[in-house]
Amino acid sequence: MSDTDFFRADVPGSMRAVAIDSFGGDEQLHLVAVQVPKAEANQVLLRVHTAGIGHWDAFEREGLFAEMSDVPAAFPYRLGSEGSGTVVAIGEKVTQRKLGDQVYGIVGLRTPKDGFHADYVAVDEDKVWPVPRWLTMAEAGAFASNGGTALRGLRDVLRVAAGETLLVYGASGGMGHLAIQLARSFNVRVIAVASGPDGATLAQTLGADIAIDGKAADVLAQLQAAAPERIDAALVTGGGDQANSVLKWLKPGGRIAVPNGVFPTPEAPPNTVLTSYNADYDNHLMNALNHVSDAVGLKVHVGRMLTLEEAQLGHRLLDQHILGRIAFAVSDAE
Repeated sequence: MSDTDFFRADVPGSMRAVAIDSFGGDEQLHLVAVQVPKAEANQVLLRVHTAGIGHWDAFEREGLFAEMSDVPAAFPYRLGSEGSGTVVAIGEKVTQRKLGDQVYGIVGLRTPKDGFHADYVAVDEDKVWPVPRWLTMAEAGAFASNGGTALRGLRDVLRVAAGETLLVYGASGGMGHLAIQLARSFNVRVIAVASGPDGATLAQTLGADIAIDGKAADVLAQLQAAAPERIDAALVTGGGDQANSVLKWLKPGGRIAVPNGVFPTPEAPPNTVLTSYNADYDNHLMNALNHVSDAVGLKVHVGRMLTLEEAQLGHRLLDQHILGRIAFAVSDAE
């Protein structure tokens, strides 16, 4: 069977993509016209609906991931590690996906062949999953990275158990606001420290038992009052003096999970265990994520939705106060 047998007639020859011509600051970002990629034997081609923007995209733009890769960087270098879309072509060895499927997924960092910040993207079949029942396509586009990382931290690193008290630090951010919701499936008590009064309101709306404004003057005192018995475990998405201070309220033997990429790395108080970890987005994890997401009715809060033409703004907003996620609306096709 020829390549063309796998393609719909409405797939164009060229597309827009956010790219850089050299590693550096956000001023390097621009739109380019490139050929629509073809799905290799084990890949699906997606018409991108929504693509998330995260700090990892900025790290990639700066060349940090390329330094760790044995694959030479090729320019123009296209960005975008996660998103949602509709399957419009399949490779000859694909067995689990079909034309028209609505999916979300990831492409590996450090492998700059393709990216979600484009009209189309080719993705390995085992790196796309059906959109959870409770999510829109727009929400699913900003879900994979943070959702998988949050579940990995709760389930496999912290091993939270029913009846425990869990601290989610950075609870109004991209990962933290998902962790609050996923934690409900473990029947734990969630205390959230969020950024600002609007962040605390979001955390409470999403199911935190106690939501604390991290910009208040008495964060530690509020935490001590909320958990006089101390904290069993903490999922920490931001570092700094305040994070180090509140972590001192963990019980002896308390567990701390910190995703790799959090800077500065939080400090583990005496008699606690801090584990830095990667998500490792395998099918076992992501299928479990879909199951838990449906069970709790999870929602992804997209605080800012931009266009591909606003790529530079999207990267600048990563360092500003945004609740939840930032994403690109690429296509309105469902």
